[in-house]
Amino acid sequence: MNATTNGTSDAVERTTETESAPPITEFTQMLTRRGTVRRFRPDPVPDSWARSIVELGMRAPTSSNRQEYSVVQVHDPEKRRALAKLCTNQQHIVDCPAFFAVCADQNRVAHALSLYDKEYPAYGLEAGLVASIDAALVGLTMSYVAESFGLSSVMIGAARNHPVEVAKVLELPPRCYVVFGLCVGWPERPPLPKPRHGLTGVLHQDVYRPDPHEATVHAYDGQLADYYRARGVETPEAAWTKVLSEKLASPKRTALREELRELGFPFL
Repeated sequence: MNATTNGTSDAVERTTETESAPPITEFTQMLTRRGTVRRFRPDPVPDSWARSIVELGMRAPTSSNRQEYSVVQVHDPEKRRALAKLCTNQQHIVDCPAFFAVCADQNRVAHALSLYDKEYPAYGLEAGLVASIDAALVGLTMSYVAESFGLSSVMIGAARNHPVEVAKVLELPPRCYVVFGLCVGWPERPPLPKPRHGLTGVLHQDVYRPDPHEATVHAYDGQLADYYRARGVETPEAAWTKVLSEKLASPKRTALREELRELGFPFL
């Protein structure tokens, strides 16, 4: 709607129009139920399901239709064990019915340009971000597809702990690195969705306002503590702020930039 003659703005009218409750769909219900799962039943994920998870995951948005991603499904138990060792010994990488390595990959675009005697240098921050975001969107969509099938998942960011070694295990070419791993399978028990920050601390209108941070973070400390205690996990009262202050006290993956450069992704 256009602004009215008495100066009523689109934003005001939009607020009035959307006061009714938003629709509840199968997808929104799935999101409210979803949670990370690290313990899976041994029941296999059918190959046709695994292929469908990837194929539907590829429906994710992609920058300029470049589709700079690849997915490696890892079946080999030895490779799974090697990857788990490189990813802080996360046993679910070995045990999950289906494991995918979600990769940023510039090789198909480079090949496309070579057909016309052109090179795709793909250097710099923007090029690396585009491929990494493309891959992240595909991996996220894959996790949603898996959830819609009744499966559960957990993402493995620790695949970036030793990206060169991970690339060697999977025999990745240059210009390809694992953004994260994705374990998929049947949950041993239904996940308990972890609470999130309150919307007032995240959603800003027109301009960024930092003033809700204190109330948002304080409330979340308590909500997260309740969540962990309900699962029988000991946790401090400041379950988010204190744990993060300790976890992030020292820098992580300090060699990542040079390792990605070695893999053909010079971000700067």
